[in-house]
Amino acid sequence: MKMPGAPKIGRTAGHRPSERGPAPHRRMASPRPPLLLAFAEGVGPDALTALRLHGEPAGSVVVPLADVPANPIACLLGPFDAVVELRDLGVAVDRSSVLFRAANMPDAAVIAALSGRVTGPADVTVLAFSSVLDAARAGGNAAVPRARIELGALLEAAGDRLRSGERPELWLVGLGDPQPVHTTFDVERHFVARVPAPLSQQLQLLVGEAAATVIGENQRALDLARELLGKPPFRGCGTTVLPRPGALQFVASAGFAFGSTRVAGRAAHRNEATAAVLLPAAARTAARSIDFRGLLARFWMRAATLHGHDESVARGRTAVRSSTTGADLPARLSR
Repeated sequence: MKMPGAPKIGRTAGHRPSERGPAPHRRMASPRPPLLLAFAEGVGPDALTALRLHGEPAGSVVVPLADVPANPIACLLGPFDAVVELRDLGVAVDRSSVLFRAANMPDAAVIAALSGRVTGPADVTVLAFSSVLDAARAGGNAAVPRARIELGALLEAAGDRLRSGERPELWLVGLGDPQPVHTTFDVERHFVARVPAPLSQQLQLLVGEAAATVIGENQRALDLARELLGKPPFRGCGTTVLPRPGALQFVASAGFAFGSTRVAGRAAHRNEATAAVLLPAAARTAARSIDFRGLLARFWMRAATLHGHDESVARGRTAVRSSTTGADLPARLSR
């Protein structure tokens, strides 16, 4: 899914190397720290601050994060992706843990698998953690404090496995505190049961735990869907908003989640989100907040600055000829 205003970075058509990388030789320890970009569901500013106070290097700072897309990992791998350009600069990027992660694979298993990279730790690793939000779904807010402590231990273990001389420089994105749930409403079952043919052929319903999206072939179909969502049994369970032409969203009310399986907690939607990022000292900003696109631009530029070009020769890598250079990568990312 392409997002408006996404950075356009010139790519070589059809060129997407393996996530594991082709290098046959194990990396030597680098004098520069590897980078770790981690996304944590169910984590807000207070949890990030606690992590900073209990082990993260001095100088790191927690900054509010704005304009987080509904699926941040999909945007990282799609419109905001700079991996091919970084590979052209000789920067090894490992996203295999988010690209190939099996459904229901626990975070601990993801961390354990990091040791299996045959060429050693990459310059840049991307991870996603769901254990805190999973704990909230199963046990509500009472289960969250312990899950956050365990997340700290998982981050420590990831740092041990990814270190290359120095421990990795951590950029930790907290996607927002979990929201408590007292009622799980099966919006899909009720919607399908009340939409008659041929209207049902003109509407598509996509259901997430915090919001349901209705896509319509025409405005009349959307108007009828909006009218339906304002009546019982939908009334009180959510609020209808218009995110873009041709679609509407039914956003869960406080205390409600959408789905067919009972949950005690859910992810926050855009109106509830308390997303933030723990930035390392090298990326500190005077700004009071940063947006998601700007965060990724900063991260990719940091990777190019630390690990681009010159080190690729020392590591014995085969240089990739490309129009991308360390000097113009930041300019491309900022467009």
